[in-house]
Amino acid sequence: MIQWRIWKGQASSSYKYLGFGKTACRRNEMEAEKRIKHYSSSHKILLVGEGNFSFAASLATSLGSGVNIVATSLDSKVMLNKKYNKAMANVSRLEDIGCTVIHEVDCCTMSQHPKLMSNLFDRIVFNFPHAGFFFTSESTPYVIDLHKNVVKGFLRNAVEMLTENG
Repeated sequence: MIQWRIWKGQASSSYKYLGFGKTACRRNEMEAEKRIKHYSSSHKILLVGEGNFSFAASLATSLGSGVNIVATSLDSKVMLNKKYNKAMANVSRLEDIGCTVIHEVDCCTMSQHPKLMSNLFDRIVFNFPHAGFFFTSESTPYVIDLHKNVVKGFLRNAVEMLTENG
């Protein structure tokens, strides 16, 4: 599995106020931080280009909460429901545990999205950067360039959205 992660150093775990999701809350200083490889329950995490939101649901569940996670998809809610049979169940689960879910977010312009532009994140993850499917071979120069442009656009935007230690 290819996973695109961006960070500029060690992540800070000093956040006490987590303001995302329906259940924004103050984290109890005595509450144990949960860590899973590159992720911590104290990190503000942006998940980009979620398909059926299964990665987001798994991560939020493993961290014990979704209040510091924002999960996005390029698809509208209607299209998501048509493409992935378990997507809406995963979205509901995410919302129930405090995750913010935003649809119709383009990774190449996400830093200017009204719901994202004033936020900085410790981790930004784009698991499967892809320009979409075409009626031609994936190995044609044209399609390869499209995929490269998606990754470049994502990187240009993501760097603007990282915390100093992200």
